[in-house]
This record gives sequence, C-alpha cells and structure tokens, in this order.
Amino acid sequence: MKTSKQAFFLGVLNFLIIGYLIVQSLCNFILSSKIAIQNFPDSFQNSQPYPGVEFLPLQNYLQGQTKVGYYTDRISSSPFTDVQIMRPYQQAQYALSPVLLDYGNLEHNFIILNCQHKGCLSKIAHQFQGKICIDLKNGISLIKRLGR
Repeated sequence: MKTSKQAFFLGVLNFLIIGYLIVQSLCNFILSSKIAIQNFPDSFQNSQPYPGVEFLPLQNYLQGQTKVGYYTDRISSSPFTDVQIMRPYQQAQYALSPVLLDYGNLEHNFIILNCQHKGCLSKIAHQFQGKICIDLKNGISLIKRLGR
C-alpha cells in the first residue's frame, strides 16, 4: 500500500500535469485565434462602421415616407437568394429604417436605385417621369416620381 505521503505527492503531481495541459491548450487556442484573425481578408478588417452607411445620405429625402421602391439592375435567376443583390438591399433597409423598401416595386413616389450600369439612372428617371433627387456617384441614387 501507498503511504499517505506518496498519495499526496501523486495527487499534487496529477494536479500539476492537468493544470499544465489546460494552460497549454488555452495558449494554443489563443494563438490560433490571433493567427486566424490576422489572416482575414482586408474586406473584413476594413469594413464599414455599420452595414448600409453608403445609403445614409438618402435619409434627408425620405423624411415622412413609410414605404419606397427599390430597384437594382443586377440580373439573377433567383434574386432573393443572390448575395450580390440582397446584401445592398438589406443594408439599405437597415440604414434607412423605419422606411420600408419594396424590392422591385417602382410604383412608389420615391425609388432607390442601385445601378451598376451608367445609363440605368437616366433610363429609369425618364421611364417613370422622375426627378433625380440625389446621385451619390457610387451607383446609388434616389428619384422622385413627378405627378404623384
């Protein structure tokens, strides 16, 4: 049989070994997390302060509006699941809340355009007899339909 001193020594030794393994695991986890964060693409590290900040200049024109149209000239077979279409739409919805954006509906007094092609803005403004309220020069603009 083991004496009480031997049992105490084995208990302390087990405690130290388990403690060492836990500390080593935590250090490895922390180091791997820092490496993973450093290896994020620049687009994650230099992201906007919050989603939709590029739509904020439209707020002044939408005072008192509850619902506005939203149009993009991007084409997709499934636009409601296409990230390139839904990301800016959802960011605009977030930034301009409580105004509701009605995707694809051009029957509202105000229409937010998110166009990638140069002629889109003038084409839509002419088609709906709209006045360009603001053109942010980044593809985002707002038109107001005249006669409404």
